[in-house]
Amino acid sequence: MRRISARAALAWVCILGAGGTARATPTVAEMLAIKPKIADVAIGTPTAAEIKDCQVRDLLDGSKKIGFELVDGRGQILRRFFASKDSVKMNVWSFYKDGVEVFRQIDSNFDGKVDQYRWLGTAGMKWGIDQDQDGKIDVWHIIAAEEVAQEAFHALATNDFARLRALFITPAEIKALGLPEATAAKMLQAQQTAPQRFQQLRSKQTTLDGGKFVHVECSPAGCWLAEGVGTPKDLFKHLSLSVLFETADKKHDLYQTGEIIQVGAAWRLVDLSPAEPATTTEGSGAGLENNPKLAKLFADLSELEKQIGEKQTMPGQANPALAALYFQRAKLCEAIATESPEKELWYKQILDSLASAILAGHEESKGRLAAYREQLVSKMPGSNLAAYAVYRELWSLHAIEAQPTAKSQEAYHEALAKFVKDYPKADDAADALGALGMHCEFAGSKEKEAEAAAWYARIHKDFPKHHLADWARGAERRLKSVGNPMELSGTLLGTGQSFDINQLKGKLVVVYYWATHCKDCVADFARLKQVQSTSKDVVIVCVNLDNKAADALAFLQANPLTAYHLGQPEDNSGLRGPLALAYGINVLPTVFLVGRDGRVLNHRLAIADLEEAIKKAAP
Repeated sequence: MRRISARAALAWVCILGAGGTARATPTVAEMLAIKPKIADVAIGTPTAAEIKDCQVRDLLDGSKKIGFELVDGRGQILRRFFASKDSVKMNVWSFYKDGVEVFRQIDSNFDGKVDQYRWLGTAGMKWGIDQDQDGKIDVWHIIAAEEVAQEAFHALATNDFARLRALFITPAEIKALGLPEATAAKMLQAQQTAPQRFQQLRSKQTTLDGGKFVHVECSPAGCWLAEGVGTPKDLFKHLSLSVLFETADKKHDLYQTGEIIQVGAAWRLVDLSPAEPATTTEGSGAGLENNPKLAKLFADLSELEKQIGEKQTMPGQANPALAALYFQRAKLCEAIATESPEKELWYKQILDSLASAILAGHEESKGRLAAYREQLVSKMPGSNLAAYAVYRELWSLHAIEAQPTAKSQEAYHEALAKFVKDYPKADDAADALGALGMHCEFAGSKEKEAEAAAWYARIHKDFPKHHLADWARGAERRLKSVGNPMELSGTLLGTGQSFDINQLKGKLVVVYYWATHCKDCVADFARLKQVQSTSKDVVIVCVNLDNKAADALAFLQANPLTAYHLGQPEDNSGLRGPLALAYGINVLPTVFLVGRDGRVLNHRLAIADLEEAIKKAAP
């Protein structure tokens, strides 16, 4: 999700004052600085060459100025921001593509915060409601079946379960459809197991990670007559939809959703993916149809999940009410575990609930989680479930430390090292290796850097399909880069021209990895200009890692710097894009210094030390 920058926000304060009185017409750059708060919206954005022909016009309601619109050199609308009929302040932000409005974000209650998002025209028909105004869709008021499938894919590709959760049919909607009790209970069960199936699907179909949506392969929805399914009205649904996507290595693959059903003006996701025989309970005698107690427990869990969602705060913040709910969830999952045939799944839910309760400040949960860990390690030594318990206790107790000391950090490091030794193939081992590598890398010494590189190497060698594998391979390469040739090629922002750092041999090169959300960039650009003025033989290469190239171009227009400006080859790649993954970039800014022979002299320079490093490198 994107937020309006402080600079842009200040610009709008200047544009519309108290009571909506117009003061000044914004510049083209100020109009372009306002971005959709939803990251993956495709809007029209002028190139650097086209910006000079754009202009901003006042929007009038009679003689009253109510806002502004940005048009390109052909007179096509690019942006239109205005105050609606009942508002005295700007509360509608419309974005266009090829002269057609494709996205609108609205402050419908006039409190200064966006609470509605609408996709329009050629972009589709989605209408999302942001109930808590945090920049994320909580409820879809209108959404087509194909759009549900697309949203589900994006949630999986970006590892965003909250995005997926907004698509699910709610208990109230299940009730409103008048579904038979057994069918309704199955739907509730699918939702309760969704977090686990979400991670299982990501682990099983590793091509989803970082995938790029292509299209939904859609057949017409089917009609189930009311008399046949026992509902008051006919049901319209897709048993499954297939999403074609492009993988990170430029191949194509399919993701298949579970059932999607129509509820009024919207379609709802019933299940993440088609049910597999191994996860069904039909014929076992333990299915929901034959177990009213289990059905009741699932209904209680659904209601509890709703309460937890309403109490959510940032992880690690003390929240007694939320802590009590998570502890209650753990006990409810214990009851489900005694009834359900999927024991491991529900034990993991218990462990996750206790860990979440600890993060929210629940003291009793520490003892309960420790007891589960002891029991599982004793009765199931070396098992994945035992590892699951050990790891959750490790990170939850470490996460609640208000001010970790050097001693506690070292103890955590030793515990993680023991974990990967005891459970080298566990589901959490790759994440533990990543934490070990980061701990060593930021210790700052060459010895610790070598240790970090070894931890990263284990990730991509032992877990080649894990979502951290490509990043870990690049991070190991970065830590071992000094003395080796710098390999960097791509396309230049705005022009699309090819670039290869080998063309700069014979000069000292500063490679600066950055993104517009990095607060240091403005000051760093000023410092880089100073380096240029004092070191004529130094070339600067700036590698932008924003999700969208348009953000970088707008920033560069406001903060020009003579340099080779590289961008990711595709939008929405960010730190998962090829330029970031090549050297496992994990902190911004990251600065390399490359010698005249094209070999890396330093891969972790601070901007403040740059001039001194250049003096030492310039014979």
